[in-house]
Amino acid sequence: EGRLLLQQCGSCGKHQFYPRIMCSHCNSDTLDWVPASGHGTVSSYTVVRRPVSPGYAADTPYVIALIALAEGPTMMSNIIGCAPEAVSVGMPVEVSFETWSEAGGLDAAARAALRVEKTLSAYEAPPLDAAIDEELRAFIAQRKAAMADQWY
Repeated sequence: EGRLLLQQCGSCGKHQFYPRIMCSHCNSDTLDWVPASGHGTVSSYTVVRRPVSPGYAADTPYVIALIALAEGPTMMSNIIGCAPEAVSVGMPVEVSFETWSEAGGLDAAARAALRVEKTLSAYEAPPLDAAIDEELRAFIAQRKAAMADQWY
């Protein structure tokens, strides 16, 4: 089952992507993983016509796009299931998922894809295990305390 997850701050309620250990809006360390709505719009894109390696030759041309998610963050993705010339800035997109094979050195894990009716691949981060999460929270608290001593 594929899910597109984003971090959401428990203090200010804002979402962020890429994953961080502190909120990029208010510096809180109270972050939770929440499902994204899966909706967004293309804010910029480029068409790649030369493969980065022989394993991608069959996939060219393809579109790499910046997607403004409905929740606020921007995510880079590639658009699939849509002719490159049909992509446009402002085009609405929606999430769906696709499984990739091991061809071309890619792993077989399911990759998130934002669907335009058409689709885009995206990123899904696994939740942290509780012990690591506690360690990070302790580290953040320690850093905040150290930083507070530096301000006059």
